[in-house]
Amino acid sequence: MNNALKFTQNGAVHVITKLHSLQNENATLYYEITDTGIGIPEDKLASVFDNFSQSSIEVNRKYGVTGLGLTIIKKLIKILGGQIKLKSTVGEGSTFSFLPDFKISKQPLQEETKPKANYDSKLLYKKYFW
Repeated sequence: MNNALKFTQNGAVHVITKLHSLQNENATLYYEITDTGIGIPEDKLASVFDNFSQSSIEVNRKYGVTGLGLTIIKKLIKILGGQIKLKSTVGEGSTFSFLPDFKISKQPLQEETKPKANYDSKLLYKKYFW
């Protein structure tokens, strides 16, 4: 999402998340991030997930990219048992999609409760405004 926002100055970014499959103790979620940004040249699509890969020096300077973000994302998705896919057209935008697997916990969610802090608002006001 960060890249989609970074490379889409005038346009739209759409994020879709939905349950793809649910079997026994596993859930597979579908994620899709589509932008109407600058897009990626076809000759760069194969290397976009490589370390320090950037489409051009101009793009690196203009958008301040390092070429590590997509590499890290691809590795995280692989750890989750998924695979990332990319479709892109220069000047039209890009779509990244992936299907990670998650184990379903049998434990119910428990909310954390934090105790309220007691403070004297008059002391706070005096300290910072006088």
